[in-house]
Amino acid sequence: SASEAGEATPYYVPGTVWEHIDFYLQPLDERPAFGACKDVRLAIAYGTDRATMVDEIQRGKTTVADTIMPPEHWAYPPEGMLTTYPDDSEKAIEMLAAAGFTGPDGDGTRTAAQDITCSVVTGVDGATTDKIIKAGTPLELKLNTTKGNVMREETTLLFQQNMTDIGVKVSLEYLPADTLFAKNEEGPLTGRRYDLGEFAWVSGVSPSVGLYWCDQIPSPENNWAGQNNPGYCNPNYDKVSKTADNTLERDEALPMYHEAQKIFSDELPVLPLFARVKVMATKPEVMNFMPNATVSSETWNIETWGFAAAP
Repeated sequence: SASEAGEATPYYVPGTVWEHIDFYLQPLDERPAFGACKDVRLAIAYGTDRATMVDEIQRGKTTVADTIMPPEHWAYPPEGMLTTYPDDSEKAIEMLAAAGFTGPDGDGTRTAAQDITCSVVTGVDGATTDKIIKAGTPLELKLNTTKGNVMREETTLLFQQNMTDIGVKVSLEYLPADTLFAKNEEGPLTGRRYDLGEFAWVSGVSPSVGLYWCDQIPSPENNWAGQNNPGYCNPNYDKVSKTADNTLERDEALPMYHEAQKIFSDELPVLPLFARVKVMATKPEVMNFMPNATVSSETWNIETWGFAAAP
């Protein structure tokens, strides 16, 4: 290879694009609202082998994501603050059974042993509504993602097998991007007519906490604006993250960003998977090329680049 021959210096860094799976807390159709049940969301997280996704699909060049930004980001919480979900299929199975999904039945799928009621917050005032999953409902989910993306196909196939192992039946539907992301009620994500959605967001220098504010839930009332497809609403999250966004001094905003991510990782309306790895290379004589996981362009410090003197 060029690297082994001394003709190039390779760089592998976690990028600003992070893949994730959206749950659905407030579907706008009549489908069973499994995503409204926190224990189901957490069980799915424990049942997902994200470490293998990183090792096999990203060639071990990135890390499992635990929040909405990479560990190198200035607003990343201190160690131990986030709730994390290491691969633990036994715990996932125990959680699903405790939540009332027993089985598996003849085809390996769990079902609701009785009516299961899960409450979900619907407004910034803290109002809630109950979502009822009827007894006998099989724990079956359809996952939508973009068509023709090999990385996402590999990721979702592994996820499908992970879910089979814990008694959750997942079917896969690959859609054209303009269909999946249509910004109207016909779009599965924006129209909140989906079970699971796998796609990516881009993190930036400013933490992307505003993605999941209550007022960012797409609806007919706001003409389907906003990116909060899961329908997640938490008044405490809104308050602390909006205050952080409106605080000019970074040191003052930092603990509030940490708290917002703590709330987010505990409630888990979205399952972060991994940051996509960025692969770059330079000639060996290039100096001060320093890829940064918190910015999207590798030329962020181009004014410092140079060339080593020839020997």
